[in-house]
Amino acid sequence: MESRLVDDAQKGVFLLANTLGGLRSEEAVKPSVEWLAKTNEERMDYLDEMLDFLEVEFAKEAKALNVKVEDPTPGAQEDDIKSRAIGMESRMAYITGLMNAIKAKL
Repeated sequence: MESRLVDDAQKGVFLLANTLGGLRSEEAVKPSVEWLAKTNEERMDYLDEMLDFLEVEFAKEAKALNVKVEDPTPGAQEDDIKSRAIGMESRMAYITGLMNAIKAKL
């Protein structure tokens, strides 16, 4: 079950990262062999770091288009995989909202 939660979180985060990359004409993010060798906890740590970056970068893109940006919701309050996955879902929803506002301005 934990691996499935991590895989689902990974798909969402990588999709958002590649959407940002598409806006900026950057190369796509793909999992490497090294990535696949990581534990679920290590992968979640990395996905959290990616979301930290994506929240800031999507907010920059939105502000550049005069989109009102609110602070993101906090991530997981507990350190288990399930709680972290739920926290990531709320963070991805925030970024998706910014992305939709950006698309409306383009």
